[in-house]
Amino acid sequence: MITLAALMLMQGFADTGTAAGHKPDTTVLEQKLGKWKGRWGFDNGKFVCQTTQSSGDSAVDSVGCSALIACLGPEGQRLNAIAQGAGDDRTRADEIQAIARKSAPCVADKRRSGLIALAELRGFTSAPRTKTKEYGR
Repeated sequence: MITLAALMLMQGFADTGTAAGHKPDTTVLEQKLGKWKGRWGFDNGKFVCQTTQSSGDSAVDSVGCSALIACLGPEGQRLNAIAQGAGDDRTRADEIQAIARKSAPCVADKRRSGLIALAELRGFTSAPRTKTKEYGR
């Protein structure tokens, strides 16, 4: 269910508002995602992502893969054609990396959106800052 909500937010279907001015605190989730590693590829002609090193949190792992699928998926057929195409390994790798670099801002945005949604679902919020009264002045 958490994964579904994160996916919905990343696709723009969920509300990102928080109650009473509290902001979602994604610090812990960002640290977990920093440990995550994944790879994309094709399985029976379908563009897929596989976690190769888990963050230790399956929902965070899902955010990582969902971002790759959302951003690289539209380029899936092109990526597959390059991977299966003619030319040397270095040239094909360079072409694939160019596509991956171009999609990096999208991946970062989708990951951030997914972590915000997950933080909200888990109730990870930081209270709004309030002014403190100074004494002795």
